[in-house]
Amino acid sequence: MENFSASHGWVEKFKNRHGLATCVLTLESASVSEGTVERWKEDLATLVNGYEPKNTYNCDETGLFYKLIYDRTLTFREEPCHGGNKSKERLTVLLCCNADGSEKFLPLVIGRSKKPRCFKNVKKLPCE
Repeated sequence: MENFSASHGWVEKFKNRHGLATCVLTLESASVSEGTVERWKEDLATLVNGYEPKNTYNCDETGLFYKLIYDRTLTFREEPCHGGNKSKERLTVLLCCNADGSEKFLPLVIGRSKKPRCFKNVKKLPCE
């Protein structure tokens, strides 16, 4: 069976035959209310009124969890599905551009080391 290749249908039938299910591992669940989003949209419209899109910039930071594993797993249908510890190793990335997309700044990346060993032979990355 060295050339075995399972089709999507084969995998689904296998899961059903053995009582397996795919579930999402969730540890956090918080979101912004829709009312808050709608108020922010109204405030934004008045805030940028009178400015051209090329002169309106947005800058925000985000976390890049580069060692985070996939958030789905297989489990038996009757068993509860809960996650373990997720990797918290991350880089902080700052992104910035104007509203019409004509000017995009290089991402600014903040990590623990100025020259990480994993980038030993890398001469230049498209970021600061």
